[in-house]
Amino acid sequence: MPLPLAIPIAIGAYELAALAAAAVAAAWLASPPGQEASRKTAQALSEALSKPKSVPIPLAPAIPRTCPRTECDDKCGPLLAKINKVMAELRRRITDMEIDEYNLYNTRPAATPGIGSWPGHLQQFRNKQAQLRRLLAEASTNGCPIPPGAWHLATRNPPKRPLPK
Repeated sequence: MPLPLAIPIAIGAYELAALAAAAVAAAWLASPPGQEASRKTAQALSEALSKPKSVPIPLAPAIPRTCPRTECDDKCGPLLAKINKVMAELRRRITDMEIDEYNLYNTRPAATPGIGSWPGHLQQFRNKQAQLRRLLAEASTNGCPIPPGAWHLATRNPPKRPLPK
C-alpha cells in the first residue's frame, strides 16, 4: 500500500517557532558571513581548549603578616600565621587532587591504610578544613582579622575528581 504524501501532524506555536528558528539558523550558517562566523567561533573554542585547564593557585598568603588592629595583642600574629599555613596547605591539597600525579583516583579508589588513596586525600582535606574553621572561630573570638578567602577554603567542596589530562 503506498504511503500518503502528507501526514497531518499537530504542531504547537512553540514547536513552530523552534522550527522557524532552526531554518533561519541553517540559512545563516550556509551564507558566507555565517560560515566565517562559524570558522571564527570554532577557532576561538579550539584555542581556549588548548590552553591549560587550571590556573595555579598562589600559595602566598593574601593578607599582611602583622595584625592591623590599633590595640593588637600577641594573639593575632601567631594565630594569623597558623591560619595562613593551613590555607596554603588546603590550596596545595586542591592542586594535588586536581593533578593527581599518582593516579590515585583510578588506581586506589578505596581507602588503603598506610598507602595513598583518593578517599585518603578527601579525608585529609576535610581534616584541614575543620582545623581552619576552628582557627577562624578563634580569630573571630579574639577580634583578629580574617584573611580573604579563608571561609571559602574552610567550607568549599573538595575536587570530586582530577582535572582531565
